[in-house]
Parts: sequence; structure tokens; C-alpha cells
Amino acid sequence: MRLHYDVAPLFAVDPRITVSYTVPAGPGASKYRHQAELFAHRHRLPLVPWSELPTIGADLLLTSSPRPEMLSLGIPVATLPHGAGHNRFLPETEGVAGLSRDHLRTIDGTIPSLISLPGKAALDRLRTDAPEAAERAVVTGDLCFERILDSRSLRDEYRRALGITPEQALVTVTSTWGRDSLIGRHVDLVSRLHEMIDLDSTSLAYIPHPNIDGAHQAGSAALVQHHLTNGLVMVPPEEGWRALLIASDYVLGDHGSVTYYAAALGKKVAIGEFGFDEMPEDGPLAELGRSLPRLPLSENIFDELFRVPAVDPESTAQVLDRDVDCPSAVFAESVYDRLGIPAPRLSKPRQLPLPDLEIGHARPKSWAVDRRGGGMVRRPLCDPTRPPITHPVAADVSCLSSSIKAEATLITRLHLPPLGRRSARTEAERVMSGYPRCSMTAMGTDERTVLVTFRDGRSVEVPWEVGVEKELGKMLLSAD
Repeated sequence: MRLHYDVAPLFAVDPRITVSYTVPAGPGASKYRHQAELFAHRHRLPLVPWSELPTIGADLLLTSSPRPEMLSLGIPVATLPHGAGHNRFLPETEGVAGLSRDHLRTIDGTIPSLISLPGKAALDRLRTDAPEAAERAVVTGDLCFERILDSRSLRDEYRRALGITPEQALVTVTSTWGRDSLIGRHVDLVSRLHEMIDLDSTSLAYIPHPNIDGAHQAGSAALVQHHLTNGLVMVPPEEGWRALLIASDYVLGDHGSVTYYAAALGKKVAIGEFGFDEMPEDGPLAELGRSLPRLPLSENIFDELFRVPAVDPESTAQVLDRDVDCPSAVFAESVYDRLGIPAPRLSKPRQLPLPDLEIGHARPKSWAVDRRGGGMVRRPLCDPTRPPITHPVAADVSCLSSSIKAEATLITRLHLPPLGRRSARTEAERVMSGYPRCSMTAMGTDERTVLVTFRDGRSVEVPWEVGVEKELGKMLLSAD
């Protein structure tokens, strides 16, 4: 994905260069290669079969997952990081992934022509794990992080695109993949956290590693579909996560790259798990893990998370070198140097686009109200079987859970086009008749007004504006 979004655009505008893609096959191929092929077909990328690669006359092979079989094709190879630096061990390697001899050297000693590194820490590690390859290394900085930094000015636009109001804090949960990841240890964590938030002050987002989709055929979004359709913020796995990260106020993560990028942005970051066994104990990722607050995943987690201080971005400088003026230009110039042709005039990469929401996402359509500290909170009600419903419930007619609507004291019609006053009254009567537990309805009559009707025949009009559901929640609580 990084090759498509951050690398290919640097060369696609040069008429001297043709960009094609391939997915490694054979014994050393990734078990997630099918995902890569689906990505290529979905984005209509020109895909060269791996078996045909030696015959097409390729001048350079760019990869973020180097393997010896790539170095044995007779094609010069250039590598760049797979995530935020090079930090993790793999079972089949001695050294960290992407910098070990097992990844960077063939039996006959062939090594990549270019090893692009994001910072000094990676260069130091390369000198330890594969010192003979260090002469091919260039500290270019991180292309992914370059675009994140350059896109911070669009933060408000990203929040609007994600449906986050100025009054809401955006809490993002992110998990890498594997047994020791946040979701690997707590598979239902996102569901539990989403049911804890106060909808009027907090929005919850989830960024899962794409490999989690590879481990679950249904995909990460399907595993939390009841929450996705009731306000949980997710973006497609390929792109959008960086804009979501910029839009976030707080991040709860683990030892994955998204957590590291959040720290480098100076976000308020805490961890719920951290796979220290997967990395060098003296490495920068482990240092970050020891420095971040680790929160117990209990009912009080949001109270504790909201007290977490912002990370000092300088603590990540060894991994993500900020002294490189324009990482994309340094990387591109290094590639052109290996190709033996002059580099054209290079422009800064484009800012990150506005994020799309994951298919199936919808604003909260069902919620329960509860008293807290003399006030009121609205919490998402997503799964009617867990926990038992003990508080007044509101549901929109467009909510697709008949069980939740059957429990609702308040039924609204705020997610569909307004009806007009007369039709709204008729619809209120129909709803009251069809849902015996419903004692109050709220129907949009036009773009400015909501008609609230009670079972005893009373009605009142309230302004249809941001926060109207909060006011309805107060009315629901007072009527209970």
C-alpha cells in the first residue's frame, strides 16, 4: 500500500519511467499475498506475474518487504521501510525485519542497490544486523510520515469528513496484528469501549492492521458491524488511517506503527498491550513502550485516558528523522541515481485526501441514557443481548435492530428526510401503535424543526440543530 500511495506517484509523472506491480510467489511468499493481489485488482494496477518478472527488462525492483529471492532475479533492488522504522523480530530471521541478513543478502552475497532508512536508529541497527549492506543505505526520512506532517493543516476538514463535532474528543483505538497485539489479547475491546463512551462528548474510532483482515475472512469491519452501523468510526484499510490519526485527540494502541506515528505527532497516547518480546529490548520502539502510560482496560479507562499527557515528538526523532528536509525528494533522487538517469524537478507530495468512511458506517441510531454526576450521558446501544437493557432507550426508525426498537421508550425519525408536520403526526401515531413501550417520538418535520409527541397526546416543537439528540435525551430521562 505504501508503494502505491507514497512511492509510485513520485515516478508516475515521469514519461521515461513505467511503473508496474508484482506480488512475490513461491516458497518465500507472504501468506497475505492474496490480499495484495486483491488490492492490485481493486485499484486496477498493472500487475506483472512474478514468474514473468525476469523477462520484462525491469530496471529496478522497489519493495518494502525484501527477501533473498527478490535479490536473485538479476534486477537491482531498492528497499524502504514497511512501517514506522525497523523494529520487530520475525521467527525466521536473526535481526529485525527488513534489516537482517536473512532479508538483505543472498547466499552468494548479493545485497540491495539502495536501502532507504527513515532515521539514525535504523542505520545503527543495519550496522549491527547486516554491516556489509550499510554502504548501500541512505537516511531518506519517512515518506509516510512526511505526508502526515504536511497534512496537519487539514485536521479540521478531516474531522468534518469523519462526522466529528467540535464538542467531541476523538479517541482512536489502533491494533497491530498477532497474538500479543491489543486486539489479539482483547478481541472484544472495541465493542466494549464503544458502549462506554458518552456520545455527546466523545467519538470512538478504530484502526486495525490490514493483516487482521487476512486472519479473519469476514474482515475487521464485519467483526464490529453492530458498532460500525451505530457510530463507530472506521475508514477503509488501504487509506484514510493517516487522516484519521491527524483528526484524533487520544490514541490507545500497542506496539504497532500507528501508535508510533501517533507519538511522533505529539498525540496523547496510551497503550493497552505491548509486545516487548517481538523487538530488541534496547531499541527505540521498546523505549517508547516503556515511556507510554499503560492503562488497565477497565470501566474507568476513559477517565484515565483523558488525563494522559501529550507525547514529546522529539522522543521519536531517532526513528523518524525530522532533519531530512523533504524525504520524498531524497528518496526519489536516490532511486534516479541507481537508475543512472537525471532526476527531474521534484515537487512536494500531495496532502492526504479527505478520508472515506468504511462501508456500512452510520451515525448513532440507538442509544441509552443514564444519569451521571447530576447530568446525563448517552451511550451507544449496539447489541441488545449485551449488556441487559436497564436504562431508557432511544432508537431511530432507521435502526435495523427490531429488538432494540421494541425496547425503546423514545423512537425518532432524524436519519431520514423530513416528513412535514401533518405526516409527522401520522407517523408518530403509527409508531406508538406499533411499539407499545414507546411513550415519546421525535419526528423531523422540516430542516429546522423536530416534532416531539408524547403518548398522552401532548406535543412540542424543538429546533433541529446540532445537539438535538442530547436535548431529546434530557427529555427522555426526565420523563422516565
